Amino acid sequence: MLPILGLAATLLGGCYKNTMSTGAPEGEVHETTAKFYLWGLIGENSYDLDKLCPTGVSKIEEEMGVQNAIISGVTCSLVNPITVRVTCAGGSAYLVQPDTTTGMASITTLDGESK
Repeated sequence: MLPILGLAATLLGGCYKNTMSTGAPEGEVHETTAKFYLWGLIGENSYDLDKLCPTGVSKIEEEMGVQNAIISGVTCSLVNPITVRVTCAGGSAYLVQPDTTTGMASITTLDGESK
Protein backbone atom coordinates (compact mmCIF):
# COMPACT_ATOMS: atom_id res chain seq x y z
CA MET A 1 0.00 0.00 0.00
CA LEU A 2 2.83 2.41 0.87
CA PRO A 3 4.53 2.06 -2.56
CA ILE A 4 1.22 2.91 -4.24
CA LEU A 5 0.85 6.03 -2.07
CA GLY A 6 4.44 7.03 -2.85
CA LEU A 7 3.88 6.59 -6.58
CA ALA A 8 0.61 8.53 -6.42
CA ALA A 9 2.28 11.38 -4.51
CA THR A 10 5.09 11.48 -7.07
CA LEU A 11 2.75 11.56 -10.05
CA LEU A 12 0.34 14.05 -8.49
CA GLY A 13 3.10 16.28 -7.08
CA GLY A 14 4.63 17.05 -10.46
CA CYS A 15 7.77 18.95 -11.33
CA TYR A 16 8.22 22.68 -11.65
CA LYS A 17 10.84 25.29 -12.42
CA ASN A 18 10.84 28.91 -11.31
CA THR A 19 13.34 31.29 -12.97
CA MET A 20 14.14 34.90 -12.06
CA SER A 21 16.43 36.67 -14.52
CA THR A 22 18.06 40.12 -14.43
CA GLY A 23 19.17 40.09 -18.07
CA ALA A 24 22.86 40.41 -17.15
CA PRO A 25 25.36 38.22 -19.04
CA GLU A 26 25.85 34.82 -17.46
CA GLY A 27 28.98 33.81 -15.57
CA GLU A 28 29.79 31.29 -12.84
CA VAL A 29 27.00 28.91 -11.70
CA HIS A 30 26.46 27.77 -8.09
CA GLU A 31 24.06 24.88 -7.41
CA THR A 32 22.74 23.57 -4.10
CA THR A 33 19.81 21.60 -2.73
CA ALA A 34 17.41 23.26 -0.32
CA LYS A 35 15.49 20.85 1.92
CA PHE A 36 12.00 21.48 3.20
CA TYR A 37 9.95 19.19 5.43
CA LEU A 38 6.30 18.33 6.15
CA TRP A 39 4.85 19.22 2.73
CA GLY A 40 7.12 22.25 2.46
CA LEU A 41 5.81 23.91 5.62
CA ILE A 42 9.10 23.66 7.55
CA GLY A 43 12.45 24.86 6.28
CA GLU A 44 14.14 28.03 5.20
CA ASN A 45 17.19 28.64 3.05
CA SER A 46 18.94 31.94 2.49
CA TYR A 47 21.97 32.87 0.41
CA ASP A 48 24.33 35.84 0.75
CA LEU A 49 24.30 36.88 -2.89
CA ASP A 50 26.88 39.64 -2.33
CA LYS A 51 29.44 37.04 -1.22
CA LEU A 52 28.33 34.38 -3.68
CA CYS A 53 28.28 36.70 -6.71
CA PRO A 54 30.29 39.90 -6.09
CA THR A 55 29.75 40.99 -9.72
CA GLY A 56 25.97 40.64 -9.40
CA VAL A 57 23.38 38.01 -10.22
CA SER A 58 22.29 37.04 -13.71
CA LYS A 59 19.71 34.39 -12.89
CA ILE A 60 18.20 32.39 -10.00
CA GLU A 61 16.42 29.11 -10.70
CA GLU A 62 14.44 26.91 -8.31
CA GLU A 63 13.54 23.48 -9.61
CA MET A 64 11.63 20.45 -8.37
CA GLY A 65 13.02 17.94 -10.85
CA VAL A 66 12.25 14.26 -11.30
CA GLN A 67 14.85 13.16 -8.72
CA ASN A 68 13.46 15.58 -6.14
CA ALA A 69 9.87 14.54 -6.93
CA ILE A 70 10.77 10.87 -6.41
CA ILE A 71 12.31 11.63 -3.00
CA SER A 72 9.24 13.66 -2.09
CA GLY A 73 6.94 10.87 -3.27
CA VAL A 74 8.80 8.07 -1.49
CA THR A 75 8.71 10.02 1.79
CA CYS A 76 5.02 10.99 1.24
CA SER A 77 6.14 14.66 1.10
CA LEU A 78 7.80 14.55 4.50
CA VAL A 79 11.03 15.62 2.75
CA ASN A 80 10.83 18.07 -0.17
CA PRO A 81 14.21 18.85 -1.74
CA ILE A 82 14.44 21.71 -4.24
CA THR A 83 17.44 22.40 -6.48
CA VAL A 84 18.55 26.05 -6.35
CA ARG A 85 20.87 27.32 -9.10
CA VAL A 86 22.38 30.84 -8.84
CA THR A 87 24.09 32.13 -11.99
CA CYS A 88 26.42 35.06 -11.34
CA ALA A 89 26.73 37.93 -13.78
CA GLY A 90 29.73 37.73 -16.08
CA GLY A 91 32.27 40.52 -16.41
CA SER A 92 33.81 42.74 -13.75
CA ALA A 93 32.32 44.95 -11.07
CA TYR A 94 34.02 48.08 -9.79
CA LEU A 95 33.95 50.03 -6.55
CA VAL A 96 34.54 53.76 -7.09
CA GLN A 97 35.52 55.74 -3.99
CA PRO A 98 35.98 59.52 -4.24
CA ASP A 99 38.81 61.16 -2.31
CA THR A 100 37.57 64.56 -1.11
CA THR A 101 41.05 65.90 -0.36
CA THR A 102 42.52 65.38 -3.85
CA GLY A 103 39.34 65.42 -5.90
CA MET A 104 40.37 62.10 -7.46
CA ALA A 105 38.66 58.76 -7.27
CA SER A 106 40.13 55.35 -6.65
CA ILE A 107 38.69 52.49 -8.66
CA THR A 108 38.93 48.95 -7.30
CA THR A 109 37.63 45.85 -9.01
CA LEU A 110 35.80 43.53 -6.65
CA ASP A 111 38.50 40.97 -7.47
CA GLY A 112 40.81 43.18 -5.36
CA GLU A 113 42.84 44.84 -8.14
CA SER A 114 43.37 48.62 -7.63
CA LYS A 115 43.53 51.21 -10.43
